Amino acid sequence: MKKLLFVALISALVSNSYAQMTYEHSFVDNYVSFVLFSSNGEKIVTNDTTNIYLYNMDYTLWKTITPTHYAGYKLAGISCVSDNLFNSDNLVEAIVSYYGISMHPYYKSQLINETATVILDLDSSDGGYPHYDQDNNSYKVVTSNYLTTPYTNKFYSVPGTLPCGKCGSLGSDKMTNGTPVITLSEPMPNPSAGIVRISYNLPLGIGTGVISFYNVQGQLLKTIPVVPQSNAIDVNNSILPVGTYLYNLKADNVTSETKTMVIR
Repeated sequence: MKKLLFVALISALVSNSYAQMTYEHSFVDNYVSFVLFSSNGEKIVTNDTTNIYLYNMDYTLWKTITPTHYAGYKLAGISCVSDNLFNSDNLVEAIVSYYGISMHPYYKSQLINETATVILDLDSSDGGYPHYDQDNNSYKVVTSNYLTTPYTNKFYSVPGTLPCGKCGSLGSDKMTNGTPVITLSEPMPNPSAGIVRISYNLPLGIGTGVISFYNVQGQLLKTIPVVPQSNAIDVNNSILPVGTYLYNLKADNVTSETKTMVIR
């Protein structure tokens, strides 16, 4: 009897040693991210070509936002999702980006709230990202605009704050212990099967950086050098097979958060 109990105990320990991950939920054919709100906690954010969906961490639907749809454009992505960055009304706001299917300019973006009210038209930008101003303890939002040739990076002051330095892949970085932080955007559009635009920010004093692309096994596939004068690159991903890829930005021994690029 003791021998049987011993064997059962060993079997349970061995089984538990392999049970490190437990499946909980799937989001089919949608790219997901996380955001920490000032007043509403952490949420899962995803979108398709019609709506933006925000889920609680138990995967129950919290909000659905339906932006305005425009002829010739499809909803491509979202950025700067927050509830207190642009104002203090606790409504969810986000920069919504559209990709022109047969239109020029190929991108357009708008700052909207959860009722789909357009707060600000951002012309032909491809979204934006928030940047923490360490010296003034405030935030700015940076967009890349393509109505001009060459394109123009526009800086906007915002009255609010984010609840943390890094509030998920839709948030922003602060400097940590005096260490400069580099930021890297999601690819636009994503998923895609052609040209994508990736925005980035190199802190003052850093001259060059390298964006590296990997497969999900961690194998390095491609590197692209970047300089602070550009703040964005166009990547032709049609040369890669359909699948999911990872990329990050390294500069001066500092590495950005790793992003995901999906190729269809």
